[in-house]
Amino acid sequence: NWTNLQDGNYTYNVSMTDSSNNRNSTETRTITLDMTSPIINLVQPMEGTYSNNNTLELNFSVSDNLIGISSCWYRVVNSTGSLIRNNITIAGCNNITFGLPSGDIDYNLTLFSNDTLNNLNQSVVTFGVRTNAPAIILNYPEEGTHIRNGTNFYFNFTATDLDGLDTAQLYGNWSGIFALNYTWLNPNSGVMNFTTVNLTDGLYLWNVRVNDTLG
Repeated sequence: NWTNLQDGNYTYNVSMTDSSNNRNSTETRTITLDMTSPIINLVQPMEGTYSNNNTLELNFSVSDNLIGISSCWYRVVNSTGSLIRNNITIAGCNNITFGLPSGDIDYNLTLFSNDTLNNLNQSVVTFGVRTNAPAIILNYPEEGTHIRNGTNFYFNFTATDLDGLDTAQLYGNWSGIFALNYTWLNPNSGVMNFTTVNLTDGLYLWNVRVNDTLG
């Protein structure tokens, strides 16, 4: 029955008989019918956010039911529509690492695979890369400020990061060495944070070190 064929191997020949009942047959041939695209299992990158942009893992497996895999390649487009990686061939369809530009932006990666009959399949994942450090503003005291009232002096800063803040650390040299003085845990992004320090007369240096939730 040559109707409604499914993927598989088929054998056939042709036989003919003349009016004198002489009969002859052709050789038997085997053909393979394959209309099914490869199966793609895309493991990495996963949906989510990565703090690394240089050695991202492209971890996947591909399989084909009959003919076998011909090739694999991938394409990356960022959230503004810019083409970042254009149909990069993956030798041997092996797992690889790849790099993307630094910054805070999202990407769509499309992984393609075809078999030797050019049945094509693809798998798409959306993920983000966040490599920018938090932005920090030292609000007060400003550079060169002279203060004379009281002994508990306010140190104010504002830090901003799209991924949220993990810790902020106040450093100063009022103990004689430039060292950690105070730590904020999970400070609010975009909100002024402060603490007070009891100081005597002197010339002081200070700064704030902040990391986001991606480190």
